[in-house]
Amino acid sequence: MIKFIFALITVFACSANAATLAEEVPLDSINNKLLFDQWKARFEPLFRKRIDDATPGAIASITVTNTKKRAGYTLYTISTTHVPNYNMGGQADGGVLAVPNVVDPRKPMIIAIHGHEENPWGTWAPHLFGAGKWPLALVKAGYIVWLPVSMTHAPFSHITHALGGIGNGKGDVYGYIPIWVAMVSRGLDALPKVMPNLKHKGYAVFGVSAGALVGYTLMAYRPDIRAGVFAGGQQPLDFYRREYAAMVHERCWDFPGITSFTQVKALIAPRPVQFQLGRQDPWWPDQVPFPPQPKWFPGTSRDVLVDEIAGQLLLLKAIWKTNGNGIVEQYLHDGGHALIPSAGMAFIKRALQ
Repeated sequence: MIKFIFALITVFACSANAATLAEEVPLDSINNKLLFDQWKARFEPLFRKRIDDATPGAIASITVTNTKKRAGYTLYTISTTHVPNYNMGGQADGGVLAVPNVVDPRKPMIIAIHGHEENPWGTWAPHLFGAGKWPLALVKAGYIVWLPVSMTHAPFSHITHALGGIGNGKGDVYGYIPIWVAMVSRGLDALPKVMPNLKHKGYAVFGVSAGALVGYTLMAYRPDIRAGVFAGGQQPLDFYRREYAAMVHERCWDFPGITSFTQVKALIAPRPVQFQLGRQDPWWPDQVPFPPQPKWFPGTSRDVLVDEIAGQLLLLKAIWKTNGNGIVEQYLHDGGHALIPSAGMAFIKRALQ
């Protein structure tokens, strides 16, 4: 009997200490590399498995569907399909690739990810290489730019939702962020099949808004991404879950199971990262709650706090220092919910030199 009770206690103790996605970066590991590495060894496999297992599966085919010469670069529209013949509900997958006429092979290819601020979602976005758009500035500066199809919602609603909760009367189960990261990563791996002669040194990722959330999660997942620039994407996950509950839209900002986006960002350390935030961005902490929007958004009871934005950054700075003194910095500007490409390019040039 004593042995049986001891065995039960041992089982319960092991269960209590079992690794979960919810495990935060331990407070005592922030300045202790050994403890940080032990946490990372527990958390990272679970994080990677969530993305590895995400629908819609491996790339089945990749084709160039359109080629267009533009001033100083060529724009390729690229389409992918998935196994086993995954139904995308009429939405596209793949992306738009911009290749400068003169390529500097010492530069990284930039993965450029837009968020909900750009329409339409779930299709190719060649208009983002139009005048005044931030991806155009990147290709004009000599970077190869891969602009994946972004913000694809409809094909995954039956996977990301279950009865109960909010958002069309349904609550999130799997999470759009891991699904979108898997799609971008698999498309990136398939790209050499149709573009085998691209000359670049690794990757950098730029993302705006929800594209920033996808971007830093992608960077945490892929060690070949050398640097990241993320604009308007420092929102605390807890604030999202408590306050930012859209009435008729999915929780597509969520990565269910994790406790904080800091867990994801910590996996990037010590690679260089710049976070951008505009003083006119709705996510700038100015103590003004988000107002209600007719038919889709109930508003919030409070604004995001300086403690949440700056405190997270200070935490990351400590983690980066513990992991090799890499660069993680805040770039503030006078604009709105937007990425400043000149600041981002200056950052990666400085960080990767």
